[in-house]
Amino acid sequence: LNGIGNIIVRQSVGGAGSGRARMGHQLNDRVHVPAEPGGYDVACVTIDELAAEYGPPNVVFLDVEGFEEQVLAGAATVRTAARTDWFVEVHVGVGLEAAGGSAATLLACFPEPEYEVFAASPDARFVPMASVGDAVASRFMLVAIDKRPP
Repeated sequence: LNGIGNIIVRQSVGGAGSGRARMGHQLNDRVHVPAEPGGYDVACVTIDELAAEYGPPNVVFLDVEGFEEQVLAGAATVRTAARTDWFVEVHVGVGLEAAGGSAATLLACFPEPEYEVFAASPDARFVPMASVGDAVASRFMLVAIDKRPP
């Protein structure tokens, strides 16, 4: 509608692998894990598949309502081979655990010395993750800057 030529709209959800996923109908809904009644089926695609099709991303912005670990699992090649920076809304206590995830395993996706990691609660400034620790008890924003040489 806005005449933007470099945007491709896909009705799909990010995940650990290709296939189908069940989404809810609400405006800010999530992938149903396990599949719940209602909602609708949608294609599931990985970030690695998108990178193979369109080229590796410079930045990935994830706000997937608790499905963060599954999406990051589907981005293993991008996380290890591409120079990509990440902004992730981590839904600790509000969806991450219901989808089988945890802050500690999510943080392991961005190891030192490959990434410089920062965190902020929704109403605070970003600080180095090392000063926060990995025992995060509520929703937070994560920025992971790829430090590897080009």
